[in-house]
Amino acid sequence: MSTGERRLLIVEVHARGAGNYPRFDILRRHGYAIFYLTTSERVDPYDFADIRRVPSKFLDDLRKAAEEWHREVDFDAVMTTDEASVIATASIAETLHLPGLGLKAAQNSRNKWFMRLAHQAGEAPHPQFARCDTLEDALVAAKEIGYPVILKPTLGALAQHVYKISGPVEMENRFAAAMEGSKSASFSRFEAKSEDIGPCTLLVESFLDGSEHAVEAVIEGDTLQLGAIADRLSIDSETFDADLYKMPTALSASQIELVHEAIRLGAMSQGIGLGVLHAEVRFHHGRPYILEIAARPGGGSIQYTSEASYGYCPVSAALTVAEGRSVHVPPLKPTGEVSIALTMLCDEGHVEKLSVPSGVRNMPGVINFQVVPKPGGTVYRPPLGNDVLGFLGTKGDSLDDALALADRIFTSIEIDLTPLAHT
Repeated sequence: MSTGERRLLIVEVHARGAGNYPRFDILRRHGYAIFYLTTSERVDPYDFADIRRVPSKFLDDLRKAAEEWHREVDFDAVMTTDEASVIATASIAETLHLPGLGLKAAQNSRNKWFMRLAHQAGEAPHPQFARCDTLEDALVAAKEIGYPVILKPTLGALAQHVYKISGPVEMENRFAAAMEGSKSASFSRFEAKSEDIGPCTLLVESFLDGSEHAVEAVIEGDTLQLGAIADRLSIDSETFDADLYKMPTALSASQIELVHEAIRLGAMSQGIGLGVLHAEVRFHHGRPYILEIAARPGGGSIQYTSEASYGYCPVSAALTVAEGRSVHVPPLKPTGEVSIALTMLCDEGHVEKLSVPSGVRNMPGVINFQVVPKPGGTVYRPPLGNDVLGFLGTKGDSLDDALALADRIFTSIEIDLTPLAHT
């Protein structure tokens, strides 16, 4: 660490791996040394200024460790880009008296039950919803709302254990596995242990039948700035983790205004005074409704498509927010490049062999390429889990160009799997 570098505390309750390290590179280019707080014993190699491992996932212990470290190092800022660390990071920021989201806003931005209650109280546009701790709760709620409905975890991410349910028989077949998966095979496992996290259970929500969009934005007070908008191209099925997004958006100016207002009301309802947002909205009968508003940059390849197609860097914006400063977001104007963000999926099974073509990351038009499984590992698919093959981002002069490049790369990945022994 050089004498001129500022000190940034990054919190990942459970180490998220090398896939997040390009984000850390951006933070370092802003003049920060990265100090890394985690409960994981194993951390992928990176040029951290220092690492502190806490041998406990209890939030109180994480706060105490951060406070002790702060007395030694004197951090300039604290932040996370990890969905499952949003609440812990907000709590730590309050403890260290550093700028942060605030615990209540973090709870409303992470736990979907708290989020929906906040939207309801703030009159932000949202689907009908009900908390369902039992199958009986879910059957009653779905009958009242009307099928099809969405069954989703309160502490999920990456569309893990999210299902479109078309009738009561399907609900009976899905509910138990979704509840078990939400507790044992989802992002809820990566949270700190604390009552502040809120209930780990399921929601039933009304199904919205229009187009879906991912939005990167910044809120300050009652002012929302849009950084990037992506259109979801994936075809709806009974699961939702097969993501394919395209930037720039094809929404009209009037539709963008509706999206802007929906997210503005939602973020204010969640109590976010100053924050970077990853929002997902879906239209229904001509109007947008909030699927979620997370207080962190978008994951997968969305960060890269935002830069390619709009010139907006959500990670740099998140750092500015962590410093407690206002963010200047460039006007929502496409750069002329079309980009896509693809979540690559594969079958489930034990990974015997994995072959990835060399040089992909340096190919013209490739803006992100991450393969998640490793030989010797296991890929779980619904209902056991929502493991993915990886994340791919490409760009080109047209959508066809970007899609064709992505297809060539995706189909060149070879993975040999042996079947799982289901009980």
